[in-house]
Amino acid sequence: MALIDIPAALDRAWADNDHVLPLTRSTRLAIFSDIHRGTGGAADDFKHNSRVFVRALDHYLKGGFTYVELGDGDELYENRRWVDIVRTYPAIFERLQKFQADGRLCYILGNHNHPLANPVRLRRSLDQVRLWFPGFLSGLAIRRTARLGERIFLFHGQQADILSRPFFEPVGHLLVGSMWKFLQAGFGLPDPTSAAQNVRKKTRLEEGCLEWARHHGRVAVFGHTHRPLFMSLSLQQRLDRQKEKPYLFNPGSGVHPECVTGLEIRDLAISLVKWTAPAGGSTAGAKRQVLLRKSLKSVLARLEPPVTAGTKPTRKNKP
Repeated sequence: MALIDIPAALDRAWADNDHVLPLTRSTRLAIFSDIHRGTGGAADDFKHNSRVFVRALDHYLKGGFTYVELGDGDELYENRRWVDIVRTYPAIFERLQKFQADGRLCYILGNHNHPLANPVRLRRSLDQVRLWFPGFLSGLAIRRTARLGERIFLFHGQQADILSRPFFEPVGHLLVGSMWKFLQAGFGLPDPTSAAQNVRKKTRLEEGCLEWARHHGRVAVFGHTHRPLFMSLSLQQRLDRQKEKPYLFNPGSGVHPECVTGLEIRDLAISLVKWTAPAGGSTAGAKRQVLLRKSLKSVLARLEPPVTAGTKPTRKNKP
């Protein structure tokens, strides 16, 4: 048996969702996941992309987009204090502050920023940051999931990963925040709990999300694996000419070696985009490239009808 019933876990997450974003022709969303902002040290996988990301945020601020951070925006497994992350990347948080002030910020929890789900820790963290950054993210709502329209579900993905569930959070802190932070910085060893660094785990999670989305006739937009997906296909699957399916989209991450990837929704179309810096390290000419684009009308039209209530999806997860 699989350690976790992914469809059942996603059913609970869908039922518990309390935030709905409208889907209209005027909807503009910039969706990014797994930015993993750290404190600038050797274990901070995001720092090489930080300036490019600032340029991306400027583009979306100017363009009237709502910024959706789909979990793991802040690395609070490796770092205990949010204020240390904010002080490392003030330019980024100044822009997030502008999104929040305009009512255009949707901050979703992942496993690596799940400590902010604790109201006491969240209040303490905000108080610490506001001593240095007055008014920081005033009125911030911490979301676990969000829904876009009636059939598009936005979540991080830890709901479908047993080692990323809250029950295992103390183990995750011990492994990632203490032992693996040292081993990663000193020897470049990967995090053993990470779906992003375990191909079998990554594939099992994607297959479980696909099973759930197909069963309910929905689209799942999630992060966690760091692998961009568009129409349920990774780049390699696309090169292998596998068949597109309208169920899964993943924005990728902010810790790719040479770029930041994300999803954009605009004019009732969804795009996979890549932000890169020009050679030489300058970000003045940071480049945005649309890799793939599809009409949301065509995506939703290709969804199979939901399976009759009371039946369960066929289990495809292997032990």
